Amino acid sequence: MIGIGADVIAGFIEGLGSGLLGVLLKAVEIPGKVIEGIGDALGILKEKGKDTIRGFLEGVDDRFPGIKTFFEELPGKVRDFIGDIFGGNKKKGEESVDGIKQGAEDREPGLLGFFRGLPGRARDNIGNIFETVSVKVAAYASVDTAKRFK
Repeated sequence: MIGIGADVIAGFIEGLGSGLLGVLLKAVEIPGKVIEGIGDALGILKEKGKDTIRGFLEGVDDRFPGIKTFFEELPGKVRDFIGDIFGGNKKKGEESVDGIKQGAEDREPGLLGFFRGLPGRARDNIGNIFETVSVKVAAYASVDTAKRFK
């Protein structure tokens, strides 16, 4: 009977050992299964997100049939509009300046000629000032220095 009891105990210990080993092996697989499950969930969520956006865009296109074309053409329309603004403003500015010049000439004939000639007259007068000053300085320098300090 002792032999049978020993066999039962040995079988129990062996079963317990292999059972624990099996549990440990299963426990080691748990993190991999969790990561695999999370990866599957993220993949599913990603696809669901794509489907949601695709469905939204299709719904908008069904509800507003020309909206896709509108947004595709929008950059060109904005570029054309901005070009018209700047082109129009340039033309309006040129017209305004021409109008001011013509109005000034009509009001005071010869006014524009006066302003056009101003740079040349200023240059001539400044040139004369420099010439006059240089003549005076040269004359001053030619006087005997001793005579100046007496």
